[in-house]
This record gives sequence, structure tokens and C-alpha cells, in this order.
Amino acid sequence: MKAGRIPCCVPFCGRTFKAEGGDVELMCGKHWRLARPALRRRHTRVVRRCRAAILKKDWRTAERAWRLENAIWAAIKRQATEVAAGIAG
Repeated sequence: MKAGRIPCCVPFCGRTFKAEGGDVELMCGKHWRLARPALRRRHTRVVRRCRAAILKKDWRTAERAWRLENAIWAAIKRQATEVAAGIAG
């Protein structure tokens, strides 16, 4: 892998992304679509809630949404990895 690139978080995926700084974990579109649509929609709603709370400076709601987003992201990552590996259908 070239320097300045971030790999997809699914093991053995060859796709990479431009590193723009920070400690981030990314997933390519191919693997993102392997997760259940309901889980992906929930993730999108929680991210929107977190952004809205930050704009309103409602830090308590923002923190709760951020924690929920992390849990949903872990579930999406686990599900995409299992489907990619052929463990789950």
C-alpha cells in the first residue's frame, strides 16, 4: 500500500482512500452495501442527529448520538466482514 492511503476496514480488501488526517476507519462502497439496509439507514439517521446536536451546541445529545453511532458502525463492520468472508449470508 502506498503511503498516505487508508485501507478499507474489511480484511483483505484492496481498496484504499486518501488520508486526510485524523484516526479514521473507512469502508468501501462494495462492502458498505453488504450490511443490512435497515442498519445502514439507522446509521445515517444517528449521524444526522449528532450533527444537528453539534450545530445546536447540545453536547449531551451529541455525545449520546456519537456513542450510538460507534456501536452501529461496529455492527455494520462486523456484518460486512462476515458476509465478505462467506460466514453469513
